[in-house]
Amino acid sequence: MKYILNSRFEDIIGQDTVKLELKSALLSQRHVLITGAPGVGKTTLARNVAKILPEIEVSQLCHCRKEQPCHLCKHDKKYVKLFRDTTFITQLRQSPEDIKYGEFEEKVISGFISSIGLRLPPTRKSTNILSEIIELKPFVTGLQDISLHDCDLSDEKLLANIRGIYDRLHSIHGFWITGISKITHILNDSLFAALNLGTLSHFGLIGDTDSFINWLKIAQENAQEATEDFFEMGLEGSPESYLSEKLGYTTYGCNKSIARFIDEYYWLTTSENLPIPPRWVPPF
Repeated sequence: MKYILNSRFEDIIGQDTVKLELKSALLSQRHVLITGAPGVGKTTLARNVAKILPEIEVSQLCHCRKEQPCHLCKHDKKYVKLFRDTTFITQLRQSPEDIKYGEFEEKVISGFISSIGLRLPPTRKSTNILSEIIELKPFVTGLQDISLHDCDLSDEKLLANIRGIYDRLHSIHGFWITGISKITHILNDSLFAALNLGTLSHFGLIGDTDSFINWLKIAQENAQEATEDFFEMGLEGSPESYLSEKLGYTTYGCNKSIARFIDEYYWLTTSENLPIPPRWVPPF
């Protein structure tokens, strides 16, 4: 507040009444509209306002303030917290039978799934989902090292594993498609792009296994286009490593996959109705 009161808008002489009104608007956090003939100093005054305001840190995901994160950024932090725990993620994929129920509930159900709106009926405990994941181990192993952008989604063996995972999770009463897709993403974040209700509606998908596979095909087209453009620009590495580094995720020990970035793009543009792509979309 003191920096506003002490400011004299020194880049322009005169206009004391306008300067006073600008200070009043800033102190009361109101909007202000400056009008006048060309040359009276409107642009200079606006630039002075920017100069006296303190610097703020904003999220690279959607530009909200870091000290007041929106629900999208709150979820993003929980995503990073889960996926940087590579020991737990690897164990869940390779030996889920060794994971304790309490740890699974804390990290996956309470720490991740519930944060995106999944609500299971009281009669369906988290241990049921973990039990299903244990039974899914052969399917998950069959999809190991499979990535969305370069896999063949017409391959029957590949589709059989995808269907096996989705059908089993879909059989859990009260488990929504959004929650199912998040679990599949945890089991293989390079292959499975999560699916939210906005994207589901945007593409006219129903929510069954075929819809889930159709969504993967849509996401794959986007991933392949982004990858092709990435290499045409002569950039080194991969799109996911490039984005993870540029957006600071590697600093927190998390490397997001291209499937995750595709999911986030549609999450923000279809669910949040942003008029333009967010800044994290690479300039391809």
